[in-house]
Amino acid sequence: MESEELIGYIYSSSLRRDVIKFLEKNTRARPTEIAKSIGKYQSHISNVLIAFEKEGLVKCITPQKRTWRVYILTEIGKNVSKKM
Repeated sequence: MESEELIGYIYSSSLRRDVIKFLEKNTRARPTEIAKSIGKYQSHISNVLIAFEKEGLVKCITPQKRTWRVYILTEIGKNVSKKM
């Protein structure tokens, strides 16, 4: 997706907006940390992060782990979050 499309994709869901804002403020985070901070279910956060990863917005820096996965914003994710 182009950056304008990504912004629209993120804005169309309050959960996606909350996740991208959390990652913008925090260098790295686990789904559990994000879920506790914004008051949503961890499974919902994990689904958003998987979708963001497919779009190139985030990267899992611990892909070898099944649990304790840590995510960071990619350059694309940082650029999109700045435009929001």
